[in-house]
Amino acid sequence: MKKNRFLRAGFLLLVILLLAAACKESKETSEVSPEPEISFADEVKAEMQRSWSAYKEYAWGYDVLLPLSKKGFNWYEESLGISPIDAYSTLALMGLEAETQEIEAYALAMDWDKDVYVQIFEVNIRILGGLLAIYDHTQNPEVLAKAIDFGDRMLPAFDSPTGMPYHSVNLKTGAVAGNQGEGKGNVINVAQAATYLIEFGILS
Repeated sequence: MKKNRFLRAGFLLLVILLLAAACKESKETSEVSPEPEISFADEVKAEMQRSWSAYKEYAWGYDVLLPLSKKGFNWYEESLGISPIDAYSTLALMGLEAETQEIEAYALAMDWDKDVYVQIFEVNIRILGGLLAIYDHTQNPEVLAKAIDFGDRMLPAFDSPTGMPYHSVNLKTGAVAGNQGEGKGNVINVAQAATYLIEFGILS
């Protein structure tokens, strides 16, 4: 009985020593020849840089890039700078300072006094939200003035019988329209009608 206990203890000690030696060898090997690793974050950043470079090359000055035709496209009759302003916050989080400085200058040069009807939901999340992100990152009072100007141009859309916004507003005249054109139906979904609190709350 005592002999069996000694055998078991000896076997257990041998296993522990072998494991310790294996771990030490593994650690020494990894320290001598570390394998280069590309983190998932680096891959995402590289993909963002690739996408941004494609936009700059093929669609700078337009609202969006059409990736298959490699051409720029505007949502409305004139560009509102949707893609650059919308992309600012992502580029800033990734530390791409040259790109963000270029977008800041681009946004400051934008003129919102355009005789176009814009969809309130889309310009709220992309342009007003983007301008507020630029201001939050830079604390540039000129950017804040741009955001206030754009927000003021959106306000007539909320002057409705229910307080829920009309589908579209003219940035120059303040005239409102439904989703089928001026003077026609005003159909908006509940999600769109309820999303303005964040941007207008921050702006206020």
